[in-house]
Parts: sequence; structure tokens; C-alpha cells
Amino acid sequence: MPYKKILLALDMNDKGTFLFEEALGLAYKMDAELGLVCCFEQDTVAEAEDRVTTVTELDMSESQKVHNRQRSEQLTHVRSWLESLAHTASEKGVVTRVHAEEGKPAQRICELAAHWGADLIVLGHSGRHPIKELLIGNINSHVVRCAHCAVLITKRV
Repeated sequence: MPYKKILLALDMNDKGTFLFEEALGLAYKMDAELGLVCCFEQDTVAEAEDRVTTVTELDMSESQKVHNRQRSEQLTHVRSWLESLAHTASEKGVVTRVHAEEGKPAQRICELAAHWGADLIVLGHSGRHPIKELLIGNINSHVVRCAHCAVLITKRV
């Protein structure tokens, strides 16, 4: 069955373009539209303050401004990165959509795939130790369980 809408979930920590090239190749071969999504969880204001300064040195309004600025900068950076990948895809003739999102990645990936009508979600293998994944959870496991469509987990061989 050919796929018509392929959603590729990327992580800002992904190194190289292997995963993107895999999904782009599939989209090209199947004449499918490619959705690129990168979703990140924003730190709480308290977590952001720990990196900036102590709570006593900032009042809450200043802290919120710092938090909002960091969030905006991160979202802009993610969107710019995805737009550069989309440009590469369009040069190969693949129609591409970009989604830079904030929220819980596994949940947002499933929601976006359902809303957009994706036929396939492509994810990268985390490469984490199985015990660590068991303890902290795994985005891929959640997506496989909750997605309304097929899920492909790929890793560099």
C-alpha cells in the first residue's frame, strides 16, 4: 500500500541527516507529502531560573520574561532547522509541511498525525540502554501504542 502522507518526527539531538534522508526517500518513491515535526518540552520557569540565576536574584516577572524569551528562541531555531530540511525536500520535488511544536513529544506526534491524516509516522531508534528506557519511558513506545496509523522505527545500520 503506498503512503500519501508521511510524518517524520525529529529530535533536535538527532545527529546527521540519516533519518531525514530515509523519510525523504520514501516520500519521493511513493509520491507522498512529507510532514516534518520537531516537538520539544519547555522547561518550567523554575528549571530555567536554575540555569540563569537563583530565584532570589530575579523577581517573577523578570523570570517569566527570560523563560518566554528562551522559549521563543528555541521555537525559532527549531522552525529554521525544519525549514532548511523542507527546502531540501522541495528541491527533490517532495511537498513538505513543517511543524515546530511545544508540548509532550509522543502525545503531540500522535495528535498531529491524526489531525493531518498521516498514513505513516517515521521515528528514529533512540539507541538508549533498555533499562534507561524502561525507567524513563520512551517516545517511540508511546507512539506505537497510540498512533492511528503505521509507524516505522528506523536506525542507522
